Amino acid sequence: MRNRIIKNLPLLRLFFIGLSIIGSFLFYFANVNLAWAAGDYPNDAIQLNIGTTVDDTITTSGQARWYKVYLTNDAIYNSTHLVIQTYGNMDTYLKVYGDLESATKDNMYHEDDDSGDGRNAMVKMPIAFMGPYYIKVTGYSSYTGSFQLNVSNDTYPPEEREGGACAVEAVTSNAPSGKAILSNIRALRDDLFKNTAQGENLISVYYKASPYLLKAIIIDEDTRATIYRNLIQLQPVIKEAAALGSGKSSSYVITEQDYASLVELRNVTKPWLPDDINSKIDALWNIMGVSTYAGMELTDCLSAAKLNYVNFLSGKGYIKYHNNIQYIADELIIKLKPGSKAQNIGSAKINSVEVNHVLQAHGVKDIKPFKLGKGNSGASANEDILSNVYLVKLAGESQADSLAVASQLKNISNVDYAEPNYIMQAFSNDVYYNYQWSLENTGQDNGIAGADINYTGIRPQLIGKNLNKTLIAVVDTGVNYKLADFSGIVRTDLDWDYVNDDDDAMDDCDHGTHVAGIIGARIDNGFSMSGINSYAEILPVKVLASDGSGSAVNVAQGIIYAVDKGAKVINLSLGVSEVCSVVEDALKYAAYQDVLCVAAAGNDGNSSLSYPASSSYTLSVGATDNMDIRASFSNYGSYLDVMAPGVHIPSLVKDGSVMYADGTSMATPHVAALAGLLYSLVPTMTCVDAARIIKEGCDDLGDQGYDTGYGWGRVDAVKVINGAQYSRTVTSVSLSTDKASPQPIGTAVTFSASAVGSSNPQYSFWVQDPNGVWTSSGAWTSTNTYQINSTIPGTYQVIVYAKDSQASQSQAFDSSSFTFTSGTTERVTSVSLSTDKASPQPIGTTVTFTASAVGSSNPQYSFWVQDPNGVWTSSGAWTSTNTYQINNAIPGIYQVIVYAKDSQASQSQAFDSSSFTFTSGTTERITSVSLSTDKASPQPVGTTVTFTASAVGSNNPQYSFWVQDPNGVWTSSGAWTSTNTYQINSTIPGIYQVIVYAKDSQASQSQAFDLSSFTFTSGTTERITSVSLSTDKASPQPAGIAVTFTANAVGSSNPQYSFWVQDPNGSWTNSGPWSNNNTYQLTNTIAGNYIIIVYAKDFSAAEWQAFNSTEFTFN
Repeated sequence: MRNRIIKNLPLLRLFFIGLSIIGSFLFYFANVNLAWAAGDYPNDAIQLNIGTTVDDTITTSGQARWYKVYLTNDAIYNSTHLVIQTYGNMDTYLKVYGDLESATKDNMYHEDDDSGDGRNAMVKMPIAFMGPYYIKVTGYSSYTGSFQLNVSNDTYPPEEREGGACAVEAVTSNAPSGKAILSNIRALRDDLFKNTAQGENLISVYYKASPYLLKAIIIDEDTRATIYRNLIQLQPVIKEAAALGSGKSSSYVITEQDYASLVELRNVTKPWLPDDINSKIDALWNIMGVSTYAGMELTDCLSAAKLNYVNFLSGKGYIKYHNNIQYIADELIIKLKPGSKAQNIGSAKINSVEVNHVLQAHGVKDIKPFKLGKGNSGASANEDILSNVYLVKLAGESQADSLAVASQLKNISNVDYAEPNYIMQAFSNDVYYNYQWSLENTGQDNGIAGADINYTGIRPQLIGKNLNKTLIAVVDTGVNYKLADFSGIVRTDLDWDYVNDDDDAMDDCDHGTHVAGIIGARIDNGFSMSGINSYAEILPVKVLASDGSGSAVNVAQGIIYAVDKGAKVINLSLGVSEVCSVVEDALKYAAYQDVLCVAAAGNDGNSSLSYPASSSYTLSVGATDNMDIRASFSNYGSYLDVMAPGVHIPSLVKDGSVMYADGTSMATPHVAALAGLLYSLVPTMTCVDAARIIKEGCDDLGDQGYDTGYGWGRVDAVKVINGAQYSRTVTSVSLSTDKASPQPIGTAVTFSASAVGSSNPQYSFWVQDPNGVWTSSGAWTSTNTYQINSTIPGTYQVIVYAKDSQASQSQAFDSSSFTFTSGTTERVTSVSLSTDKASPQPIGTTVTFTASAVGSSNPQYSFWVQDPNGVWTSSGAWTSTNTYQINNAIPGIYQVIVYAKDSQASQSQAFDSSSFTFTSGTTERITSVSLSTDKASPQPVGTTVTFTASAVGSNNPQYSFWVQDPNGVWTSSGAWTSTNTYQINSTIPGIYQVIVYAKDSQASQSQAFDLSSFTFTSGTTERITSVSLSTDKASPQPAGIAVTFTANAVGSSNPQYSFWVQDPNGSWTNSGPWSNNNTYQLTNTIAGNYIIIVYAKDFSAAEWQAFNSTEFTFN
């Protein structure tokens, strides 16, 4: 018995340690309220008003204070930024977020710190999000104390900057060799770091550290001098590394002095950085093996650091250069001619002896078919445009050379084309409207008045028009769809990311957001800027990575995806100097579907266009400045089509700022936006007609007529829009008769067709008699009439098709019905509704609806009305009264339907419907909405739980519910409705996230939201019987080495874990709330013995069910 007690002493000791921890926590929460005080978490943020100051205190190290700010109309319409600033003696650190999700996930923020020398922490946050904005204030490092926080609004011009604060730029400013140092470091960033995942980590950590280092450089001259001296020493290393990144070779060896400079830079910066950044740098230092660099060749150092330009484009291959063109060395695209077949056979062979022979000689890892979509009847023999295209993964990794293999394959008879997978590059009444010279050039910034796209000329023509929406695809780096200017415009239900292979095309580069802003940023909403096309919907398709580059295969897939999702215009602000056949096939596919691809000419200043602008399947765009002169960087040449403004163009970027940018990338969306307007005006327009109208709608620049320097000239929006009126496309056709229906049998009735949109229309009539037999007028002809002289009583269906004489198929149609009677019951053939007042009207106004029936000399009517709450009311029995009045006190939309019949008929013969809006005068604003449930969480699966929303601030609120199940699938309640409840009856156990959005019935978008979570259990809580702990490294390890502890629970299909660690000084650290994450990592600088305890429970259990512990030594 004594031996058993001694044997279990460690377990007993851990048990009592656990009891003491639990007791300490109970005492803490019973006596201290700080951890749960309002403002300690984003969800409990304290609301501040713009123009107010708050006094607050940080009482404990690491504590954060949270605030939220709602925008006012004054701030939206009269300023560009919120200015958030701290005051006081305590050294503070500010972070500002555009929404609750970003605040909770700690991403997409603006930040600043208090320097401690009398300057305050201040963030100028762009007013670009719907809000509320969330503010996080912490003490710098471990500081505590009192501070003041003020929020105001102000106006600033668009920014001209690259990246965040740069410590190197500050050190080298005005210093000897400063420009050379800065240039070399930027080359290292752009040519090497941006091409690797590890490099992106380094860039991210550097820009997070820079604000702190800037303070060190300003305050401490010795620190500045030490950093500068070591940067001078490291210049040969930096230059050689950048050269390796651009495809050159190097035999440079790291010297002892180089390594000493790296160590000194690390030591001199460490005291100025917070613990979390120091930890990241230490981890990178160890992972990259920096301590072993002295005496090593630079190429080996980069390989050890995972910086040898591998894993580029999410691990898709090794990059090589040819004539300054990048391509993926181990990826090859092959297209076989029709009749050839390719397949995976054994060790990846293609069914072609000659092709197989070449590939076997070089080695093949994999062959995948690239087959997306079919061409329509415009394609030759209706064949698959992208059939027999294959992506071949070569063996040999960095030693492979797809360009060399492609050159061997090109001469084989059954090979249509072979090429490497080339890398394409991005060509890089609102408060900012006055800066948008490309829309309205008044001569600002020394420009020439009128050297713009004549945007002001088209606004009067378009305002108030109920045009069709047109989907414009931005095939680029993605779009930040959270910005207020993209609310309701970006189609997040359709977007796709080919870089990360998921359905979230969020921008991580700025380029795609800048392009999308030019096309379709919401106008006259006060936020930021005005897009050109207010009838555009934006489809983001991400094919370029965060460095603005992407593979030809991704670009081709992106084009095809955009076509298949219904885009009518595709913006391609990207390119490469080499023709890519796989992209050309994708462009053909788009053209055959009547989709217009608009492409940037390129930014090399060359007399030849980049690809795909040089393709005959794109509309190419060059760039002009505010004096109507071609930009110095803009490519030109024989394939150039049109010009558009592309110098100093302001637009949104991913963080909500408005920034200036130059490039044919900026010119292209001006044209894509106008193309979208053409499709909105004429939905049946062909891409050939759209391109022709745009070319004809230009102000001539350069030599008279077409020239290779300016193409057809700089686009003029008014000329383009007016050109739609002279389209060779029949946009609509209508039918009329010379006699009213019905008529007695034997009466000759002439049907006349009238086409709109073509000066030379042709027609084809089809008639179905009462017996269902169809008769045709024959071949297409310019005759626009057709006569019926019937001997069969009943209803005849008449359809007329119309097209331009040059078109190959119908472009529009109309249909009508006509009744011939035998002298008995007459037939109401149609009925129409009209009102004595236009919609909308204020509540309380009397509106009369009048019905007018055709076809009967004695018609009768029945009216039905649906109010905004969905309740139907009827006028009662059939009657000859043809009017109905509404006088309502409920604001909202009313649906009115009238049915009509002849007095002798037994049922309705025709109907018409109309909608009418009654307003409450002014739109009310919902200030908050809350969610409640009729049952407490958790509940067993199969239980019906009702979520009830309650909005504050509106007498007529509407709601939209969204629910995410435990598998991550979202479900919506559908369109906005006054129903404030939503039921869940789940069969899947787990946690459900419920979000409710609320708005006033007159508002166009959400004004408030609330979220809640609810757990459904599988009926009975499972019990964890044991849990084990293992490590990825054996004890002991040197201090600073990362060790991962992994827990494995037995007895539950959904376990949760909580880790506790005691360091050698006796201090305990907790992994946080219960989580299904079963790993915990230690990276410690304190040598000694650590105790690690893991607790485990079933996710539905209220407390832990099992635990285990271990000890680990760092020496």
